[in-house]
Amino acid sequence: MPTDSAALAAARRQLLDDMVDQELLLQTALRDTSIKITDQQVQASVNQRLRDIREQFASENDYRRQLLASGFGTVEEYRRYLAEEARRSLTIGALQQQLREKGELHPLPPTERELRAAFERANGGQQHRPAAVSLRQIVIRRARSRA
Repeated sequence: MPTDSAALAAARRQLLDDMVDQELLLQTALRDTSIKITDQQVQASVNQRLRDIREQFASENDYRRQLLASGFGTVEEYRRYLAEEARRSLTIGALQQQLREKGELHPLPPTERELRAAFERANGGQQHRPAAVSLRQIVIRRARSRA
């Protein structure tokens, strides 16, 4: 998280914009009667997510302590939360896939800023660029002599 107030305000604004965008996508998807997400899809997603999260803890007690610290009273409460999130995510994903197939959603190339940020993350926050070689060529066209 940013420490200075301007960067923190920008991060908050970006988070809010992202949340609004996600909600708008969800509302659009829910109005589309061709988009159907099954309970089996949701449960498969939840089960995978729970396995992935549980593997991060050495013991069941550590896992449950972290759930309590995160505001969840029980594993079942956490499962319900994950199910709601999975349903939202799968629904939005289905809408995006449908729009891609119709040619109405095109990937945006990353901005220079996004590329720099990705490069810095990949290099452990180091801001230096690797050595590069550049080449320039000047071509001079000579006039033919007429003799």
